Amino acid sequence: GAAGLAAAKFLQDSKINVAILEARKRLGGRMCTLKLDEKKKLGLGSQYVDMGASYIHNCDNNNEIFRIALKEKPVCAVGANNRWADTELARWFDEKTGEEMSVMSNSKVHLLNWKIGSAMTRIARKLGQGGASNTDMKQVFEDAKKDMISRVKMKLTDQEQKMLHKIETRMWGYVSRLEDTASELVRHLPQDEVDLNDIIGSELHNMQYAMGLDVRIAQTDNPKVGVVDPADGPGDRLLSNGYGPFLVKHLSKGVRCVTGKSIERISINHLAKGKGSGGGGKRRKRQGMGRG
Repeated sequence: GAAGLAAAKFLQDSKINVAILEARKRLGGRMCTLKLDEKKKLGLGSQYVDMGASYIHNCDNNNEIFRIALKEKPVCAVGANNRWADTELARWFDEKTGEEMSVMSNSKVHLLNWKIGSAMTRIARKLGQGGASNTDMKQVFEDAKKDMISRVKMKLTDQEQKMLHKIETRMWGYVSRLEDTASELVRHLPQDEVDLNDIIGSELHNMQYAMGLDVRIAQTDNPKVGVVDPADGPGDRLLSNGYGPFLVKHLSKGVRCVTGKSIERISINHLAKGKGSGGGGKRRKRQGMGRG
């Protein structure tokens, strides 16, 4: 993976002879880029698809991967609003019919989620002040959602309920399940008091927000594509040809890499001299067994 390759490259650059033995038939670990064949019937050319890491966050000089990208010059797509990870910039589809859901639904659910997040922060702060640290945040979420829907007099369709569930799972349970997320993590979020602002999430505000959202979704569908350029700002970069041809290739350059080989035995040979050497200068072989 990235850590092992980076460690090997550091040692190699320090004039230490290194060899990587990788049990898989490829390098990269969770960086895995597949190349899909051309689909002429669908009008699709050959495509690179990342099964793991796919874009670079926070593209500035503090990001080591971005600094490597400036040297290697991979082709990237720049995300609209500087983000690729925003769920509101995705196109949502009905899982049963396959029909695309409206931008109004997208806007309504994301505005509601924004207010819920603000309410969760407020509730978590109160719980934290009372000494609670392992509160079930799923219950806090449900309480905040009920309060916000009542406040803005909002009704959600079944599909909008499912959309909200997808967003909440991704946003609040990104690292762990929502049930395991402690109030300690949520209460430190910025206190923007969005939940107390009745204009945000209102029908008129939703219409206005949806209009701008429609433009940004279209920008996401047709991003600027070209060689990585710091002039495009610090936003996310989606690697057009994947992490494999870019970072794996860079980190493994000049390092001896053997794939499809797992470690079954480690033998250490050394030349011992002097008393207690077990043979006065003869080579002694010590063997250790290990599985890798």
